[in-house]
Amino acid sequence: MNVFKRCCQSLLIAIAICAATFANAKTDLVFIVDGSGSINSSDWNIQRQGIVAAIQDTLVVPRDGSVSIAVVQFASSTRLEFPYRLIDSEADAQAAISAVQSMSQFSGSTGPGNGINTATSHLISMGALEDDFQSYCLSTDGNRNTGATVPSAISNAQSANFSLDRFSVIAIEDPPFFDESDAINNYEPHVFGGGAVFVVTSFTEFAGFVGSLCMGEPLKLVGMEVTQVVQDLDNKVMLIEEKKTLVRTYIEPKDGTDPVKATARLKGTRGGVDLPGSPLTASNSGGSIVAKPDALSRRDILSDSLNFQLPDSWLSGTVELELEAVGGTLECMESAGPTANDCMSTVTFNQGSELEVKFVKVKYEKSGSTIQPSNADLNELEQRLLATFPTSKIDRTTGTLDMGASGDPKVDDVLSRLESMRFLDFCWDLYGCERLYYGAVDQTGSLLTASGGGTGGKANGIPGSVSAGVIRDGNSYGRNRHGHEIAHTMGRHHASNAALVGTQVFGTQTYEKGACGSFAEASAPNFPNIFNVSGAQRATIGPMSSGDNKLVYGWDSQRNSVVDPNKTFAMMSYCSGFRWPSDFSYEGIRSYINTNFSTASLIAPSPIAVKSFSTKVASFTQWKLIRGIIDLDNYSIQFLPALPFELPAGVIPPNQDGTDYILEVKDSSGNIIDSVLFTPAMLEGDGETGGGSGQPDDGTALMLVPIMSSLDISTITVRRATNNDVVGTQTASENAPVVEVTFPNGGEILNPPDVDIVWTSSDDDPSDVLTHTVQFSPDSGTTWETLVTDFSGNTLNVSLFDLGQTTQGLVRVIASDGFLSDTDESDGIFTTPNTTPSCQITSPVNGASFVGVQPINLSVFTHDTEEGTVSNIQWSSNLDGNLGNGETIQTELGTGINASGIRRLREGTHIITMNCTDGGGLSAQDTISISVSLIQQQIKGDADNDGDVDRNDILLLRQDLGKPTDGSSCGAKCDMNDDGVINALDLRFCTLACTRSACAVN
Repeated sequence: MNVFKRCCQSLLIAIAICAATFANAKTDLVFIVDGSGSINSSDWNIQRQGIVAAIQDTLVVPRDGSVSIAVVQFASSTRLEFPYRLIDSEADAQAAISAVQSMSQFSGSTGPGNGINTATSHLISMGALEDDFQSYCLSTDGNRNTGATVPSAISNAQSANFSLDRFSVIAIEDPPFFDESDAINNYEPHVFGGGAVFVVTSFTEFAGFVGSLCMGEPLKLVGMEVTQVVQDLDNKVMLIEEKKTLVRTYIEPKDGTDPVKATARLKGTRGGVDLPGSPLTASNSGGSIVAKPDALSRRDILSDSLNFQLPDSWLSGTVELELEAVGGTLECMESAGPTANDCMSTVTFNQGSELEVKFVKVKYEKSGSTIQPSNADLNELEQRLLATFPTSKIDRTTGTLDMGASGDPKVDDVLSRLESMRFLDFCWDLYGCERLYYGAVDQTGSLLTASGGGTGGKANGIPGSVSAGVIRDGNSYGRNRHGHEIAHTMGRHHASNAALVGTQVFGTQTYEKGACGSFAEASAPNFPNIFNVSGAQRATIGPMSSGDNKLVYGWDSQRNSVVDPNKTFAMMSYCSGFRWPSDFSYEGIRSYINTNFSTASLIAPSPIAVKSFSTKVASFTQWKLIRGIIDLDNYSIQFLPALPFELPAGVIPPNQDGTDYILEVKDSSGNIIDSVLFTPAMLEGDGETGGGSGQPDDGTALMLVPIMSSLDISTITVRRATNNDVVGTQTASENAPVVEVTFPNGGEILNPPDVDIVWTSSDDDPSDVLTHTVQFSPDSGTTWETLVTDFSGNTLNVSLFDLGQTTQGLVRVIASDGFLSDTDESDGIFTTPNTTPSCQITSPVNGASFVGVQPINLSVFTHDTEEGTVSNIQWSSNLDGNLGNGETIQTELGTGINASGIRRLREGTHIITMNCTDGGGLSAQDTISISVSLIQQQIKGDADNDGDVDRNDILLLRQDLGKPTDGSSCGAKCDMNDDGVINALDLRFCTLACTRSACAVN
């Protein structure tokens, strides 16, 4: 059974609104309470506590004389529990609360008609006016079995001199005697005036929706946005299945400009069938907002829209979303399709693919300190990718690239080593591997250009396969740099537009210009979103001049925050400030992920399969990987150590496509024995702080060319194909080095957290400088993973988190003198242990507060070296014990277990503990503190209850100067210093708290 029951024409969204204050009209609200014998103590408390909570909420019952309250109890007979009273001070409200709390239950039969007649007689005796708005709120757990009928009593009230305006019923479910269908059958024909039949199971629900049900005012829905990363109000950006999704609804008062309290529930169906958990309660504090005019002008404020986070079970196929009002009318004025102005949006969650990436921690020594990002840093990068890329899941592996005692590394060196690691891992199209490698540099470090200047990051081409960058936190320019660089490797160019920004010639090449100093090749597609923002040309995340419905905003699901297109610019630009994917780039990335990481590619032959097959073939072919960094300005090359590898006979490794350069292989007699055409990978950069350098960043390129190995090879020469000019030559050495692995060498059981891999190496050529490539096999040599290349030492410290658990471990070391090489493996297998998982609570944030019916979503990010993610997750509270299990669970304020089997949380401050356990039995914990309360805390100084402190609040407070708090209309919220009196000091504090412009008063 759902926590909130749907009644009265599939009641899905309750729009909770406080009555607006009119000059000559007020609301007369009468609570008609069931005290019959069928009401047990729990149901009696639901009514009493619910009414008390509603009165305590100043947005439901203001203290300004706009609402009068009376309370009637009924059973076989009736009793006036609280006579009609105008609530124009806190003292009045407290009097009503005290009366409700002290009510004693009648017991006996159920006579709701008698209760209605008593309310009508009382209002007549008090001189209720027809110009005022009269609303009856009847609560009950059963059908009439005595006294006047409901229809006759309602008819009497409608024909009275004040003429009843609204009748609503809050039905307390009491199965099997009284359930949803009983409530609808017996009471739905009689509700009117915007009232409804509404079934509740707790006082939390009673309090949360009584205002909407009994005092709702006309509203209009002006926008309905279904977003995952970027979206407009037409919902044109495609949605990805199983990806976090937020529905933002933009609601305004239909009449007038007075702010009103609004809450909502959202219905979800698939093919006309209700989805699990439907209808949803808004995720805003208290499940409500203060609705104000011009809602679309405040899309940058998340709390000004009524928001719903969709459950996982809703995030596939085609889903119909519907918004309907209760307690008043809702005019539909939204543009969301397929049909506008119907308070509905039909959306399709499209099949997506899993992004495959390897995050490599770039490690180096500088001034006696080790610079290296942590595993937590990599977890953070993954979560940012999930928040910005069109994928719901990332298949991430982890490694470390030890650059040695080099100081801040040059980005070209980092990329060349990453590229070589990926190649030696056999991450090739041939073997169905499309995994992209990203080298992460800790934010305490730096990346250098070839000339020694700083750079934020680079990729090895558009498209490419590896990239690297410096981590930056907060809302800095580099926060999503890894997304920028990885997008380059996916084929995304800088945000340039020849028609709107122009072109520029450098050397013999023409480049497109971008809005903030970036450049792109002339063949790059024109980036469509170039606009002037605040007087400056910017590359924006969507159209900026096509009207409100086409304006694209972003949603950062990691931080649950809005991305404002007026302040945050395209991720593929160089525009300074916090960057975010544009709608244009987002679609391009989506297409790449779905094409390259499709189901078909995942089941293609793998390196494991090929290597296993190779053990059965008669022969292998020995290959040599020729590597280098080409200076494109001076047409020179820095050769890097050549590396050997072997393949089954007939298998041809991938080469760099193109015809710009020629690699010639000659024997000792000078005869050309092989010749290979190639185009090196052109590096694409990203500045450290934004803004371009005024010229394209294309000074270097990486060469990675495989050739068949032969003892006859004497020289390698690289030439430019256009004029045959020699770029550089590499000559074979006289003697090959010798290498021997000494640890681990077989039989060891390695202990966490790390291990030193040790070897010896030597070379008879005294001038040769040896470098080493280290590889690890988890399966006794069937597959190999490259841990490092070009390492100059003889001891490599490796985190066991990079290796994972195995009982079949081997280490292989390749020593190279630059041209010739030698290889040695562990003499026997060794064991590595299971590693502890990494688990972090991502929602809610520590210190979060939850009010009333607001759902409490608990979610965790997990990563495990052996399993990828962790499925065994347990949640608990220090106040309520075990809550439930799962990566994401939803609970709420209350007692007992909800419909999903999750324990509810009582009022108070909770220490929430998450415990995750991997398949090997190792666990990790994370804790946060949250507060849960029934009533929204008053905002000090918010006299007009519009959710903030502004000039109008100052004027209202000034009218109460000199009054005690219990004798003022504003009450305790205007007593800024809590001294019991509203005085000039409170006026000063209120002025200082003002959050709007034009606050000053004379």
